[in-house]
Amino acid sequence: MCEFCIKHGDGKIWYLEARNYSLDLLSDLRRRKWIERFIINIENDMAKLAMLDKMRQRSSILYVLAKRFLTRKLKKVHFGQVVPLEDVQKIFQINATIARITCACRKATKGKEIGACFMFSVDPHRLFGYPLDNFWPDYSTGPEVTQVEKVTPEDALTMVSDLEKRGALHTIWTFVTPFIGALCNCDRQDCIALRTEMTLGAKAMFRAEYYASINWDTCKGCRECLTQCNFAAIRYSLGEMRCSVDITKCYGCGICRVSCPQGAITLHTRREHPVLAKLW
Repeated sequence: MCEFCIKHGDGKIWYLEARNYSLDLLSDLRRRKWIERFIINIENDMAKLAMLDKMRQRSSILYVLAKRFLTRKLKKVHFGQVVPLEDVQKIFQINATIARITCACRKATKGKEIGACFMFSVDPHRLFGYPLDNFWPDYSTGPEVTQVEKVTPEDALTMVSDLEKRGALHTIWTFVTPFIGALCNCDRQDCIALRTEMTLGAKAMFRAEYYASINWDTCKGCRECLTQCNFAAIRYSLGEMRCSVDITKCYGCGICRVSCPQGAITLHTRREHPVLAKLW
């Protein structure tokens, strides 16, 4: 199991524990100030990652040390885990208040507004004594969503399902661990955390509690799943004319299943695999 399940889940899946969404955690003044600074200063965080990338290109010892420092810091304040759609549904059922917001990563990286993120345990119209919209004073209302929108768990799941069909994987995030404050729907091109994880090599999220496999008896080799994978975990064999999953690269997001017309892809529990149980 991942270390958060041990520290914050008593051995169970930590993000399915209701106490980690508690309003008591959110009421902590230090945490509230941190959330405010995080959302406002996300572009400054991008600049810091650019500096890390320069260290990586120079193969500097500073790069190795910076990666370790960044991962330790992220685990304390803002760390994530990949979650499949089935667990997204369970997360929504835990939370009484769900607010859909415009994605800060996409705003910073692409200059576009997409209502692809969800905040928990937060009144969508007022946060910390003033409107949540104040967090995005330079945002104009985009075509898909207003700045902040309260949604039901059922509507939220429908929205996430639609995003998954468009290639978005789902990640759960802490705002000063262990409080879980948001669910994001990401892809490698737009997401700052995925860039940090996959390009810069600094750990920003755990892999999912699951991993994927492809049934060769069912697979027809169409390679649709290969185009969906953000982690380069799916391979195609020209000789066999079939696809397979490199489970050591798989993050268990499950979005490859959506694209498979044969229904050949299934998820399995990571903890039960002799190798993957230690690979997070």
